[in-house]
Amino acid sequence: MSDHTTETLRRDVQTLIQDAKILFNDASALGSEEAEDLRRKGTSLLHRALDRLSTIEHTALRAGREFASGTNQYVHEKPWVAVGLATGVGVLVGMLIARR
Repeated sequence: MSDHTTETLRRDVQTLIQDAKILFNDASALGSEEAEDLRRKGTSLLHRALDRLSTIEHTALRAGREFASGTNQYVHEKPWVAVGLATGVGVLVGMLIARR
């Protein structure tokens, strides 16, 4: 996931959390005990969702970095194989485009 997409997703989730908190606070302003309970449960749910999103983000970033590092190491160890693979993929894509 690109940094821009990740940041946009993070901002959207933060906006969702703020909107939900406002909604829950408005519900609790009604004064009923059920509304306060709903506010607590909803806030807890939103925080758990944000924590899970953060975990998923860190996992994806770690996996991407590991893949990039492995690819970089492979290309440095076997540059001619990488050149051959890139050439083969380029030829294949060129042939597919030319067929259209």
